[in-house]
Amino acid sequence: MTHDLNLEVSAYAGYDASAGWNQIYRSGLRMTKEQVATFVEEYQTLLRKYLTEPGDHPPDSRSMAVRLVVVPDEGPRPTLPAESDGDQRRI
Repeated sequence: MTHDLNLEVSAYAGYDASAGWNQIYRSGLRMTKEQVATFVEEYQTLLRKYLTEPGDHPPDSRSMAVRLVVVPDEGPRPTLPAESDGDQRRI
């Protein structure tokens, strides 16, 4: 899990300098359990579409880390930090 989290952090941190190699998308959908299963199956089919055999990779290709996380979004929403009152510091 640490590896995956580090990949995500580096994707965001290096987004502007990646020249389009870093792609980040997020979405929220309302789905049934069956729809989630179908969605993941179609995602796996899409991955297989772009799979190339070792030694058969296009010359301009790069090894890409691809992750999909599908999880219920039912937790509390993060709150924004309170705005500061000018230059006053609170202790």
